[in-house]
Amino acid sequence: MRKSSETMRRGLSQSFFVRRGGQYEYIKAGDVFRQRSGVASSETAIVVSLGLDGQQIPHVRYRLSFRRGRGVKFDGGSRIMALKPFLKLYCDRVAVAPPVTASAMSPGASPAEAAD
Repeated sequence: MRKSSETMRRGLSQSFFVRRGGQYEYIKAGDVFRQRSGVASSETAIVVSLGLDGQQIPHVRYRLSFRRGRGVKFDGGSRIMALKPFLKLYCDRVAVAPPVTASAMSPGASPAEAAD
């Protein structure tokens, strides 16, 4: 019980509904966004958590990674930004494929087994 009351006091949340381009979007931990940039570079932000600050402004904590040139990748660390400017900067949501299970990869598995 203590953990949930502390979470509420800090204003932490696992998700938010936001309005972008006339549509409502559901933003949650684990979502992946990219910044529109040149062909030779990209920035990818993975949402770690969402929460409210003391002024009740939603913020996002995210991990940033960079790709430059011919696939050279490096870690940009953990960052925090207000949710609204974050969604303006990282405007492209990346669809993440569900993880592939071992049973789906085994050669003898039937489609019904892979779906379970």
